[in-house]
Amino acid sequence: MAICRLLTEVSEKNVERIKVPAGVTLKAGDVVMCEVLDTSDASNIDLYNGAQVADITTDVPCIVINQGFEQLPDGRRPEGNPNPADYTFTEGMVITVIRLENDLKFFISNDTLDNVGVVAPAIGVKLIPQATDYQLATSATIATSITALNIEKLQTQPIGGQFGSAFVAGVIARVVAGR
Repeated sequence: MAICRLLTEVSEKNVERIKVPAGVTLKAGDVVMCEVLDTSDASNIDLYNGAQVADITTDVPCIVINQGFEQLPDGRRPEGNPNPADYTFTEGMVITVIRLENDLKFFISNDTLDNVGVVAPAIGVKLIPQATDYQLATSATIATSITALNIEKLQTQPIGGQFGSAFVAGVIARVVAGR
């Protein structure tokens, strides 16, 4: 059940397209690098190969957002009004990501975060990328990461459902260190 919604206007320079790496399944709220152009098409000028964050002290990643071209875990494309929290992005799919820049604000569902049991999401807790995973990790401090999001509010957001009664718990987080 992964939700990542952009809550602030974003400049076109922050919107990128990536190809999901081989052997990887991404979901909204995951972070990924987009620095190397995909060379499978000689005329490509704006599609990047997604990659894992290699060094949190220098890499400024992008975050995967819900965008409407997702597929369900069993490989089908959604019909009607499905639960967007069940969407996944699989190998080879082209998806939209947002470069993390100071002051961008996101709603990120708790289930997309790693280490929730170690440092529970709370106001003031930081979300930082990891060099070993595509998920953001909760942390008491920014530590050595060049990119971080600061949790400003705990919030439950509606995600629809048959009678509009389905909700997901998450955080409102603002990028405090980034590009």
